[in-house]
Amino acid sequence: MKNKALLFLFVLLFLSVPMLLAQEKSSDSTNTNFNDTTQAKEKWGDWNDWDNEDGEWHEHTSSNDWEDWNFQFNLFSGKKHPTISVLYGLSQISLRQFGSKFAEPALMELKLGYTRQDTLDNACGVLWHKFNYAYVSNITTDLKKVSALNPDLETNLWRFGFGWEKGYGYQFGSSQIIPYHASGLEWSRLKMIEQPSLNPDKITTNYFDNSFRFGTHSETGIRINPIPNISLEVGYERAAIFPRLLFWKWACSALIEVAAQSMLDKFLDEVSDASPYAVPIVSALLKGALSYGIYELREEKMNYPFNSASPIMYNQVKFGMTFMF
Repeated sequence: MKNKALLFLFVLLFLSVPMLLAQEKSSDSTNTNFNDTTQAKEKWGDWNDWDNEDGEWHEHTSSNDWEDWNFQFNLFSGKKHPTISVLYGLSQISLRQFGSKFAEPALMELKLGYTRQDTLDNACGVLWHKFNYAYVSNITTDLKKVSALNPDLETNLWRFGFGWEKGYGYQFGSSQIIPYHASGLEWSRLKMIEQPSLNPDKITTNYFDNSFRFGTHSETGIRINPIPNISLEVGYERAAIFPRLLFWKWACSALIEVAAQSMLDKFLDEVSDASPYAVPIVSALLKGALSYGIYELREEKMNYPFNSASPIMYNQVKFGMTFMF
């Protein structure tokens, strides 16, 4: 329970920092603009005049002036759209130093969340996309026909969690193509339908069997919207399920990943300014490659670079349809 409370506080802090930074930035910008009267008049014109005779505030502004000011301080403030996503996929399970072999399960997944989209102001036909969601998945061999003569281990996994999907895309009239990258936190419960015959493998699976375990995932894919508000998608996901949560090691490992992704985001912002029509593809490729490399390292040590046990890895290809309202 202590670890779960610490995890909750860390996630809450992680989600709050960007909001606090944004508020601080907005506050600093406001103070800078209005403390220097000369600069304010140069930027906004005689937007407001103070009449010393009657001590009243007189506004001399047009609707166009206000719209320009409002746009600058509300960039990417597009409307949130409730979104439902349904996916089916094929999975492969791996675990380092595990003598037995897992049967390949199938996946069914449901995502519920909100999507925000807006066009870039420096490029016609290029858009910014964000989808935050909660999800539940069932990854099980019950969804596939497995031969009774197959010696591979059958499993049934339920998981739920939260994900964050971002990317840039292309707008063609009412159609869209959006390469994306996503990541998330999850809790899962694995049930071993069949137990391994080797004693060392039995000891290993006991860490996971019939217990809730913490994990993370990363996904890269592409959405194609042939008509408004409906998209077809295909993605590749790597998910790691930890045998136990070592909070401080995981937190430090996660901060390293966040720092690397943040530096890459800064680079992609510069790509967006210099060549906005290239950023959708460049963003998906670079962020996907970075996540793939990180999960390759975590396949051996779940809290890389710190010494830790190997997680169960789920590598899965997913196909789905998304409805945006």
